[in-house]
Amino acid sequence: MGEKTEQRDQRVATAAAGAAALSCLAGSAAWFLYAYSRVLSGFEAADMPEARTLITWLFPALSDLGMVAGAMWIAAAAGTRRREAWAPPVAMVAGALALISGMFPTFPSVRLGIFPLAPLAVALPNLALLCLVLGRGAGLPRRRVGLAVMIAFAALFTFIIGVASTHRILSHRGDLYTMVQRPHFMLCVGWIAAAAALVAGAGWARWAGLILAALSVLLGAPVAVNDSVALGRFSMFGVSPIYAAVVGLTLLRAGGGATAPRSGP
Repeated sequence: MGEKTEQRDQRVATAAAGAAALSCLAGSAAWFLYAYSRVLSGFEAADMPEARTLITWLFPALSDLGMVAGAMWIAAAAGTRRREAWAPPVAMVAGALALISGMFPTFPSVRLGIFPLAPLAVALPNLALLCLVLGRGAGLPRRRVGLAVMIAFAALFTFIIGVASTHRILSHRGDLYTMVQRPHFMLCVGWIAAAAALVAGAGWARWAGLILAALSVLLGAPVAVNDSVALGRFSMFGVSPIYAAVVGLTLLRAGGGATAPRSGP
């Protein structure tokens, strides 16, 4: 009975990975074709040339990122079907890339009153399917799946800070944004690697997450304070360091058991 249940779980996880691939490939094309021209026209009408310049190259790059995530999901589906050890980490990276690709376009779209298709077509389906693949296919405990998803969101928020800093650079708002821009993109890559390592059961994943959380706070807090003072209100730059601190505290409380290697094949 146990073997039959395991085989069923593998089939469900393989199908979920295939559905995630389809969501990334078709969804990325759909939201790009729907939103790209509309958002560019919206920022042009709002007389926001810096934002329009940023979106000109950012949206195509995000759509490409979604396509890459789709290709990785195809590999993860094949690995899940064969019960390969590398399949869950690959699925985690694909899910994190899909989260970034699908969630970021929401913010400029909503600001301009354009329907946010990207999260519905890519990000949210991938998030649900990722949890299914990791839970049913890889047999990971919910606690570790939850931590991995938390870390994926940390990658998203650091990516947002990197893009927002680029906008401030184009607007000539000061050298501080130039200083923190590239490190935040590197932190984004680091968070994704930490999430994959956590899923793989690497012992260093927790420590990597703690280091990334500390760096995110140290680099994000000054620019958040600076931007809040300039705006005279809470700045969205503050979301990333606050969330990183929450992730760091969660990893501290989780202990080493959160990254123990998974049992089973």
